[in-house]
Amino acid sequence: MTDFETYVSTADNLKLGKEYENAIETYKKALSINPASHEALEKIADAYFCLSDFERALVYYESALNKKPDYVPALTGISKTHELTKRLDKAVEYMEKAREAGDNDFNTAYNLTNLYMATQNHEKALQTAESLLQNNPESDTAYVLYAINLEKVGKTGQAIDNYGKAISINPENFDAHLLLGIVFFNSGEHEKALAEFEKAAEINFDNVKPHYYLGLTYIEREKYEKAIPELKYVITFEPSNTSAYSNLGLAYGYLGWTEEALGEFKSAAKLNPDNPEIRYALGYIYYKNEDYELAESEMKKALELDPENANAYSVLGSICAKLEKFKEAVEYFTKSLEINPEDAINCYNLASTYQAVGLKDRAIEAYEKCVSLNPELIDACYTVGTILLEKNEPEKAKHYFELALKNNDRFAEAYYGLGMYCLKFQKTQEALLLLDKALLCNRNLPEAYARGRRPATAPPSPL
Repeated sequence: MTDFETYVSTADNLKLGKEYENAIETYKKALSINPASHEALEKIADAYFCLSDFERALVYYESALNKKPDYVPALTGISKTHELTKRLDKAVEYMEKAREAGDNDFNTAYNLTNLYMATQNHEKALQTAESLLQNNPESDTAYVLYAINLEKVGKTGQAIDNYGKAISINPENFDAHLLLGIVFFNSGEHEKALAEFEKAAEINFDNVKPHYYLGLTYIEREKYEKAIPELKYVITFEPSNTSAYSNLGLAYGYLGWTEEALGEFKSAAKLNPDNPEIRYALGYIYYKNEDYELAESEMKKALELDPENANAYSVLGSICAKLEKFKEAVEYFTKSLEINPEDAINCYNLASTYQAVGLKDRAIEAYEKCVSLNPELIDACYTVGTILLEKNEPEKAKHYFELALKNNDRFAEAYYGLGMYCLKFQKTQEALLLLDKALLCNRNLPEAYARGRRPATAPPSPL
């Protein structure tokens, strides 16, 4: 063995033992014997790469390529260095050269596909992944990569088929089960998604990703108690996972465990104070807990971060209405409707606020818009009917009472409204029949009305 070979062998062993600085010095001794060695130059570059000294690594990779421009290890190494230093165009350029020089080597083609994906060049990524699969038809990894790229270009059905082929080759392919589960989850096929995530967790229980998606899937299937341990597992091993905290808070919230939900959303807000969704969720929990000042503060923070959040404006409107700050409530509901004019519930809230301050004409307009957006909102039908009856517009009132009954023939208040309509025209017997129907549907109408079968002095509140 020559001195050059001895130095290189010794340095290789040092590098294997992660003694990178000693390895570099030993490689340089070899290089002093043979300055033209592209292999030694590449090995020095690789040792600097392992030390994260990327600038020096680049110098030695370039020197190796000056000696031998088609040397694949140097082309691959310089590409990886450019990738880690966020110079993706350069990374692609050198990996393309490595693929050409390496006769379409599997790893090179795989890395090049990922670089195309990183630079959003989905057409080239798909072509390269397809070529990789054609050259390696028995590779489950190649099927997974091809499926990922099919999904990127919107070919979801083909992606599902190729994930399935990967699983048929290797039933223990963790990535195939996980990614197929995500496709099913995003498509709303939650039962299929659940099966894939459970299998992924069985293959690699320590990986938090299947647990995270199991948590999300259980939430979608309204199995909140099952979601909680999965998301807690994620937080145990990823204590900075904001989304896990947020979804855990949602699970608690849906179960009505508001204090637990509040704790999780507070944790999420500490980790990511500038996330508008977390601020919104935290504000909403405060609102449900009737802590209106804190709710208002959080909703305003959410809007500072996301001024187009229609839901945040809506909740702020509800908060202000609870605090009897009706002018501000109107402003917030109106702003929410500017962003989302098709929101029937917001129209209802705006109408209720107008009604509370005695602006009956504006209330009628808002209630009518609400009903036009969603005729099944029977409370809106009834309430606008009562206002129209008070304004001496009985025929319009009758229309809304009848519309409410069309959607729910057990809605007592609508029968009550029709009874009041009949009394306007002295149709006493017909009115009493309608009032009897109202009582059959709801015995909790005003006591005087129930006792004497006589209408109360004012219609009952719909809410």
